[in-house]
Amino acid sequence: MILAESGSFVGTPLVAHIFARFTAIPNYISFGAILGGFLGSSIMFIAARIRDKRKFVNKNYASRELIGDLAYFTPMAFILAVILYYPVVFFSSRYLLLRDVEVGVSAMIGQLGAFILLAICLNIYRVILKNKCGKEL
Repeated sequence: MILAESGSFVGTPLVAHIFARFTAIPNYISFGAILGGFLGSSIMFIAARIRDKRKFVNKNYASRELIGDLAYFTPMAFILAVILYYPVVFFSSRYLLLRDVEVGVSAMIGQLGAFILLAICLNIYRVILKNKCGKEL
């Protein structure tokens, strides 16, 4: 999860800055921050998951197993991202942009707050999943 978030920390300000080159509208720049975070975290999460499984669990880790692992994690992560993470990033970065805070700083502050909330919620989900289903992520 930390590696996925590091990808998000790179993608969020990068894409927000790219959007800021083309528009000064805070809503669009905030959307760019969300898009960059999504792309960065998705790429890093999948790469880290494959690496960890191949290195520490099973050298022949197949794409079928990856899909099975993602089936437990992805629906809840997606739900939390839609109802919690991305709204926090969007509204907090938009709030800061409207108060003339620099694009990268506003995106990073929004993302940090969203990450803290997401980490708490996903860890609660992991505990529930382990206790109820015996499945570890």
